Amino acid sequence: MLGVFSPLMAQTMSDSQVLEYVKEGIRQGKEQKQLASELARKGVTKEQAMRVKQLYEQQNNVNASTATGTDVNESRLREEMKENTSDMLEDHPSTQDLARGNQVFGRNIFNTRNLTFEPSVNIATPLNYRLGPGDE
Repeated sequence: MLGVFSPLMAQTMSDSQVLEYVKEGIRQGKEQKQLASELARKGVTKEQAMRVKQLYEQQNNVNASTATGTDVNESRLREEMKENTSDMLEDHPSTQDLARGNQVFGRNIFNTRNLTFEPSVNIATPLNYRLGPGDE
């Protein structure tokens, strides 16, 4: 019985109603194929779908031309936000880092004049050590 009423429903569904249905579907994230199949099930003809598509495109062009000024402002603000965010995320040296300068950890070891890489010979010998050949 629903099949009998669907052509009547399509005739009662105006272009503006179809357009609102499409806009709502787009807001919900539906794909174009999904919307087309739903409208076909509701009895919308291809001719009416083409008219609605042209009407939708005309409305989007008008909205795009009136919104270009705001779009430019919004895109400029987005760019400024990106720059500000990237500046905030950069690694800025703290006051401690600035006070120390660019000192490498452990560099003071190499600043002594007595620096040698020879093993130290002034090591205590164990109590149970026996003198052997070659010991002095």
